[in-house]
Amino acid sequence: MKIQTALNQPSIKKSSINKYIFVLLFTLLNIFAEAQKIETGNFFVTNYSRSFLNSISGNWAVLQDPEGVIYIANTYDGVLVYDGQKIRRVYNEKGLPKMGLTRSLLMDSKKTIYTIIGNEFGYIEKNEFGESVFKSLSISLPQKDQVNSTLWSAGVINDTVVFQSEKSVYLYKYKKLISVQNFNAILHTVNINKNGAFLRIWGEGLFKLTGGEFKLIPSTKEIFAQNRIDEQYDLDNGDNLMVSRTNGIWYLKKDGTLIKAKSDQLDKYLKINESYQGGEKLRNNIIPISTTKGGLLFIDDKLQIR
Repeated sequence: MKIQTALNQPSIKKSSINKYIFVLLFTLLNIFAEAQKIETGNFFVTNYSRSFLNSISGNWAVLQDPEGVIYIANTYDGVLVYDGQKIRRVYNEKGLPKMGLTRSLLMDSKKTIYTIIGNEFGYIEKNEFGESVFKSLSISLPQKDQVNSTLWSAGVINDTVVFQSEKSVYLYKYKKLISVQNFNAILHTVNINKNGAFLRIWGEGLFKLTGGEFKLIPSTKEIFAQNRIDEQYDLDNGDNLMVSRTNGIWYLKKDGTLIKAKSDQLDKYLKINESYQGGEKLRNNIIPISTTKGGLLFIDDKLQIR
């Protein structure tokens, strides 16, 4: 009889049941929606003031090693090292800070870091105390090949490291000297990308590293003997996109021919704002072009401003 009585008692109102079902469904839908969102995470972006480096503000290059340590090529203080805790200096072999204008930082497949500091080039390695020490390669050059002009730039291709001065290029592989190539004319700068190593020489044109030696690309003599090439970017079709503050954007085709790009608007901008060395393409193939007066310009491979 108690069971009968219980069954005959008034049941929960239908509206209340519907309310509970609605809340449950709403909660499940929210959980599902959150699960579908792309996890962006915390990128730990931190902005630092110019005083953070405790050094002259001009910096020429940045490199990060496999351990996450950041190396900064400074205008006066040599290479600065940031390990996430503090800024440290790179030392010479006598244990003193290695000072001087530092223009380049690069790394080969063995994770050896090469650099130019002042009038020397060499590599950086850790000593037994974990300190970064600069080891000079140029100090061991034969007397006839000693560095006797300003060191401007460096690059690496297939583990061959190219150091460039105003008069010579020095090729090394795994810290060993391969060759030295001397020139009578003034060398402008070395540009290295996936399509090769290129060297522009004032009064002569653009050279390419071929068979261990820089050789003139004949098509470039007329246009670029007296005009700058500030940067080159490799394109997916094998061509090079060349940027010049004096005569705009050109294509160096993979067959060695030279073609002017249809880029009147960009040419005007680059000439007025003075394009400069810009570095490598970004991972999404966007091309960053730096200027001395107009900041940083981003374009795609169709020469559209992004």
